[in-house]
Formats: sequence, C-alpha cells, structure tokens
Amino acid sequence: MKIQCGDYCLIVDEKNKKQLVLVDSVASGTYNGVVDNADKDNEGTRTTISLDLADVMVNFGTDPQRGTCYGLSVEPFKFTKKINPWGQVQFYRDVSDAEKEVIVTSLRKVGGIIKQRGWMPVKPIDVQVRYAKSKTIAGYYKHASKDDVNDVLTLCPLEFDGETDYYVAHEASHGIWYNMMDKILRGKWIELFAKSTVLSEVTKTDLLSCMDDLKSSGSCKDYMADIKEDETKVLIAKEIFRLILNKHKLTKKDIDVLLENEDTDLKGIWPKRAMELGSKTLLVSDYARKSAIELHAVATAYFILDRELPKDVKALVSETLANI
Repeated sequence: MKIQCGDYCLIVDEKNKKQLVLVDSVASGTYNGVVDNADKDNEGTRTTISLDLADVMVNFGTDPQRGTCYGLSVEPFKFTKKINPWGQVQFYRDVSDAEKEVIVTSLRKVGGIIKQRGWMPVKPIDVQVRYAKSKTIAGYYKHASKDDVNDVLTLCPLEFDGETDYYVAHEASHGIWYNMMDKILRGKWIELFAKSTVLSEVTKTDLLSCMDDLKSSGSCKDYMADIKEDETKVLIAKEIFRLILNKHKLTKKDIDVLLENEDTDLKGIWPKRAMELGSKTLLVSDYARKSAIELHAVATAYFILDRELPKDVKALVSETLANI
C-alpha cells in the first residue's frame, strides 16, 4: 500500500482501537501522523503517532469523503481559526465566507459577554464546527472520568443563521453547570424542574376511549399522527404502549398486526387500571422540559442574550450566576 504525506489512513492501534490518522511526514519507510478522531471520547485531541504499515486498514487519500468506515466516523479535520476568547476553533466542516462570519461573530459576542461577567467555564473548552448529524444542532461533551481532557463544545446545525448566538450560549451554559455550580445550586434547578410537573389522572374511560380511537386510526403510527396536536393524548398513548411492551412483550408492530384483524379484541392487552401521569409545564421553551440540566441551559442562554424569562426562572439564573 502506497502512503504519501497528506493521506488520511484508518489504522488499528496497539489497543485494537480504530483511529483516523493524517500522515504528516514520510521518511525512509517511517510514517508519522496525527490522530484525527471524531470519537466523542477523543474529540479535540490531535496526538502524534507513528504508523506501522501492517496496522493500516484503509488509505483514504488526501480528500476522504465524510461517512463511516469499519464503524469509525470519518470526518477529517479542515483548519483552525483563532476566535477569542475561545482560542483555536477547530473546523471539521467546509463553510462559506458568510457562514464563517456568522460563526466568528457569534463566538466573539457570546464569549465576550460571559468572559466579561466572569461566567466563562473554568475548564478549557475545545470549540469544534462539524457537519450536521441527525437532529443535533449543537452539543457539549465532558469526559466522565478524565479531568485532564478538555470539554468540547460542538456546533453542527444544518446552517448557521440568526440562532447561532443561542447555540453558543446554550452549550456554554452546560459548561457552567458541569464545572462551576455546586450541589446546592444544582439542587435548586432540580427543585424548580420538579415543581413544573403537573399530575393528570387517566380514568378507565379515558383508556377505553384511546383504544377505540386507535382502532379507528388503523395503526399505531397513524394514531400518533392523528393525536400529535394533543399533548395529553400523546402522553397517555406513550404510557399505554410502554405498559403493553413491559407486560405483554408486544411492540407497536405487533399491535398493528392485531389491528389488521377486525375481530381482534385489544382488551386482553390493554391497561385496565386508572393511572396518574406527569407532564411538564412550559417554563421557558419546549426543550427546557427535557431535564433540569436543559432547563438551566435554556434559561441561562436566554439570560445571556437578554431574552424574556419568567420571573422565578430569571431570579434563579441571577442567583446562580452570582454564586459561581
């Protein structure tokens, strides 16, 4: 296999782990390069490594296509750009001049605000710009067991637009949660999140009504589409399907098969007891209902960008930022 300087190679290292390596020097049969992984546990690292030809599985050449090979994400490093106060921002994605301007402006703006006010997370953060993956717009990654590994703030929306300021502020807020808040402050956010739960009673009549509506829809997928605008019905349906799966080991596909037979009676598998379900009130945004951590991140991002917040949420953000 011929390997030249500038080639990207997939290798298996001494720990039998696949690595993407950019070859940066070739001399007298000796090959050296830098590890260029898109693996979450190693994001941000560019470690120098010596290559043994026997360990090279694939040579992608100098311009590999983004994708997956042998289970390894191939997303080659493109370039870095110094953007204060974040330092060298790592680009793993081709961006236009207009997109670059949006990224630079947002990072400088949000970074400037949180640094000036003393809210910049104390742990170093590697900022990375990557291609969009599924529905993920941005992310914050903290190594669970290695304190000497930098945290990683990733920006990966489909396009960089007017909400880029928010993406940066939101993810930077996760850095505040993980690295600057004590248990007392976290506990207050958990308490606020818990108080936003509204309990609703689901009666036997409600359960039978859901069963009749499901039969009318003809399939689980169509039923969920029919009720998607009714948050309470969606919550009840998800709980019913969960109970059927746990108790009878029947999936939605199994239920669809039963629905194809008009003579099938679903009462045998349908929950019979009334139940109590909890749903989250809308404190800030729909995404803030996901968890206490996300409620904190959304609220803090709104605060940083001077967006409107409910009085009690704004008060807790102020208290948090005053005590980190």
